Amino acid sequence: MDYLLSNVLDPSAVVAKDYQMTLLVMADGRVISGIVKREDEHRLIVQTATELITVVKDEIESRDVMANSMMPDGLLTPLSEVDVHDLVAYLMGGTQVPVSGEHRIGGK
Repeated sequence: MDYLLSNVLDPSAVVAKDYQMTLLVMADGRVISGIVKREDEHRLIVQTATELITVVKDEIESRDVMANSMMPDGLLTPLSEVDVHDLVAYLMGGTQVPVSGEHRIGGK
C-alpha cells in the first residue's frame, strides 16, 4: 500500500526511463507530449494521453525529456487521509460492494 500511495500522491518523485514524458515542438508549431515507445533513424512512435502517433524526426524543431510524470499531481487532494486509506483498501479487496437494483446499468 505504501508503494501505491507514494506513486499516486507524488507521481513525479521517481519516474522510470520507460515512462518519462517527452515534449516535442514541431516545425509547424504543434506541441506533442507523450512517451516515446519506439524510435528509429527517421521517426518516433509516441503514446500521448489519447493516441499512439508517428512523428517524422525531420519535422521536430525541439525535443525535451521532462522530469515530471504524465500522471497529474494532486489526484487525491480532495480526499481526507481516511478516505484515501479506505479507497485503497477497497481497491485491494477481493470483492466489490453489491450495487442495489435501481443503480445497476442494464440489469434487472
